[in-house]
Amino acid sequence: MKDLYRDCLQSLKVLIKEHPEYWGLLIMSIGIILLFCSIKGYSFMYDQTGGPTFNTAWLRNTFGEKVAKTFNIILFSTLTLVGLYFYLHYKE
Repeated sequence: MKDLYRDCLQSLKVLIKEHPEYWGLLIMSIGIILLFCSIKGYSFMYDQTGGPTFNTAWLRNTFGEKVAKTFNIILFSTLTLVGLYFYLHYKE
């Protein structure tokens, strides 16, 4: 099992060295998915299990759902743009 894990990590290292733009695609994909979920207002975006810490549930409870939704949209739009930048920067 250890050898399989080591081989997978080695393959991943080689893949990332050969194609660093894949990190940009991964970041951009995550940003697009979370942006879509923020726009649709899915309940898991405002999870209440975190306690009284600063998170989007706190934002929603303190300032309202519109502010929390706007915050999420800005955050995940920025994440998508960062992923796009990485992809275009490293693409040869």
